[in-house]
Amino acid sequence: MAASNIALAASGTVALELALTQTPTVIAYKINPLTAWVMRRLILTPYVCLVNILLNQRVVPELLQENCTTENIVENILKEMQGTQQEKLKEIRALISPLKGMPSDTAADQILRLVKR
Repeated sequence: MAASNIALAASGTVALELALTQTPTVIAYKINPLTAWVMRRLILTPYVCLVNILLNQRVVPELLQENCTTENIVENILKEMQGTQQEKLKEIRALISPLKGMPSDTAADQILRLVKR
């Protein structure tokens, strides 16, 4: 991922992984129309991409359902190759990195705290 100039990805943890490598990304996702109709009524956030949810703003383009077209994908990839995302993507690492140590150490500390209760 880190060696890539840009990525086209489905929404999910891959978007977060790409953000950690500061790889500009475009999210493209299309599902069954009935499923999309149900999901639009269940999702409480204005975004589906974890990066956008964490930053509470649209940083990574989300091309969903009817917006997931070849023309839109190409247009957004060309735009994001200009480097508009990379500064914002730096914020993701700060948001999800532990203040000290490795993530596994932080997870172990949290488990130990729960067990001691």
